[in-house]
Amino acid sequence: MVKKKSVFFVVFFVGIFFAGCVLFASGVNAEPKATPWADSARPVQTAQELFSQEKKKANPSTQVDRQKQSGPTPIKHVLENGLTLIVNEMPSSSTVALYAYVKTGSAVEGKYLGSGISHFVEHMLFKGTKRRGPGQISQEVRSLGGLINASTSFDYTIYTLDVPSETFEKGLDILGDMLMNSQFDSEQLEKERAVIFGEMRLHDDNPDRKLSEMIYENVYLRHPYRHPVIGYKNLFEQISREDLLEYYHSRYIPNNIVLSIAGHIKDAQVLKKAQAIFKDFKSAAYPDRNFQPEPDQIALRRAQEEYPTDQTRMSLAYQGVSVLNQDVVALDVLAMVLGQGESSRLVQEVYKKKGLVHSISTGNFTPIDQGLFEIETLLDEENIEPTITAIKEQILILQKQGVRPQELERAKRQVLSEHVLGYQTSSDVAYDAAINEAYLGDADFSKKYLELVDQINSEDVKRVANRYLQDRHLSIVILKPKNESGPTVSSTQEQPAGEIEKITLDNGLVVLLRENHTFPSAAVNVIMNGGTRQETEANNGIFELLSDVWIKGAAGELLKKAELKGAALRGFSGKNSFGVTVNLLSQDLSFGIDLVEQLIKNPVFDQKEFMDLKDSIKSSIHARDDNIMAFTGMNLKQTLFKTHPFRLEILGTEESINKIRYEDLSAMLRQLCLPNNMVISVFGDFNQEAVRDTLKKKFSTLVKKEFTLAEMKEPPLSEPREKF
Repeated sequence: MVKKKSVFFVVFFVGIFFAGCVLFASGVNAEPKATPWADSARPVQTAQELFSQEKKKANPSTQVDRQKQSGPTPIKHVLENGLTLIVNEMPSSSTVALYAYVKTGSAVEGKYLGSGISHFVEHMLFKGTKRRGPGQISQEVRSLGGLINASTSFDYTIYTLDVPSETFEKGLDILGDMLMNSQFDSEQLEKERAVIFGEMRLHDDNPDRKLSEMIYENVYLRHPYRHPVIGYKNLFEQISREDLLEYYHSRYIPNNIVLSIAGHIKDAQVLKKAQAIFKDFKSAAYPDRNFQPEPDQIALRRAQEEYPTDQTRMSLAYQGVSVLNQDVVALDVLAMVLGQGESSRLVQEVYKKKGLVHSISTGNFTPIDQGLFEIETLLDEENIEPTITAIKEQILILQKQGVRPQELERAKRQVLSEHVLGYQTSSDVAYDAAINEAYLGDADFSKKYLELVDQINSEDVKRVANRYLQDRHLSIVILKPKNESGPTVSSTQEQPAGEIEKITLDNGLVVLLRENHTFPSAAVNVIMNGGTRQETEANNGIFELLSDVWIKGAAGELLKKAELKGAALRGFSGKNSFGVTVNLLSQDLSFGIDLVEQLIKNPVFDQKEFMDLKDSIKSSIHARDDNIMAFTGMNLKQTLFKTHPFRLEILGTEESINKIRYEDLSAMLRQLCLPNNMVISVFGDFNQEAVRDTLKKKFSTLVKKEFTLAEMKEPPLSEPREKF
């Protein structure tokens, strides 16, 4: 995988919006590169029409040009072996997105239920095929200027590949090879098992994920949705290579896959290439979904746990509906009226007026089987009961009075706006079509969904509020801070976080330390002055390139070592700084410090990685320039700043990236990677005195040198500036 490591993904639908807007957790970059954007030719006046129309009470409120709103029309093919191919032609895009949706996830693991085998298989598909050895898939994708990723959910596993349009056929060949010919090498398998064990440990230290687990365990008593996607450790560790192969060959079959492709391609070209690549991919019988439906809940449930966290998290989760239920659209609108947006009822009444919570939001989770309608809050423990009362008061008002016309109008506009603004890229279009086809058998369902939203009235919303938001369908789940005076708190959890200690070594290096035993984890950060502020038009983007190549020295060996420890190592660059950060388990802190020492004292730049990353950044630049929001923001900065480097983009331009030489990276690092330009911070679960001594021994030998930072001043505005 190129930029983001696939981890445990829980799909949470906030409505279905075009049948499947999914929010999934993934690796995070400090200032992430742009994802491939497309369809920038959509007329600006469409958005102007949407926001300038007078509010109306009747359904025509959102009846603008549907074709413009919903983008291209998908073309569907079913190959002879049963593989479903969806093609969306987007001539204005410079990229192509390939999404392979496999109809298998944690809920359909059969005899492996609860083991996390779907997620394990997802990891292993990146570890080599009959034609491509370990590591070759990621390298080849980078050489194409592409990005590859994957995620696992309850109902599906999805593989995503974004490439420049001219490398589409090679990209499809890579994706097809993974789906058909993965090898599950025994050595790679055990390495990846160790990585997932690390993910499990980090997963256990996340209060939001803990709350999520509690929700599903209490709402679902029979259905497989109650089990975590990542699996249970005792079952996961028993998975053998034979188990993985059996599962792979029984689920990864053409008649169980939807392949969705969108971007600058032609349907005939895609069909011909797909037929050639998948011609020997044989269809087979596969296990059908054969679940007993979750029984109707007949009484309110309440669950509460303590957790080492500073604030209370609470969820009110009602039994909901499947994506195929006729009430799903009205429930989506209800979710928006209640708790999505600044003007929603719960935000206004519970958060703003009464001040009972720090945050509150509502979502309608609608998977293939019965979902849930959730109200989630972050609050102080003493406000739990008043908050429950206040939420129920607002629900009761809505159940009796229905929705006001302006609320209904806002909700409909919100659906329409989120759909239009979230449908600009080839990735958006490919994902949308894959989900629609797999869930509903209609790749073009988005347009129909918007029409269904138009038809919702106040009585519809009132009806579903009365039907579904009843106490007998409700589970209240509360995750409270640990009571430090209680007998169950361990000695390490009784220790409060220490004060931040600042040390300045003789060579000018600043060290920041903070001991905190709340979680068994630690973070090491190295930050230096640099970033866009120290760039010129000629070398714009050098720090973004440097931050990537730096941690991928020696062909990614550092990243591989970090992966084996379950650690997250990444470089970052911004407007004023650049550096590296390592997040890992506290038991591996010495490894993290050694890793940072190696990066600082003995940096290795791999020339092939350098060339591959240049291509990848240029692809991201094209994607950025294809996106109307990013393009407008870029022009705003260039209009506001005429001489200051803040007018420059973090990614740079294609011209500046082309000019940057391999030697320039090491020269820039030598210039600024100096102790008197550096801050090292270590926060987390460790002995502060021991770490202080270690850092002094390792970094006191760094030699202080003189350096200069560019100081630019921007002349004040003498008159307003405009650019169209």
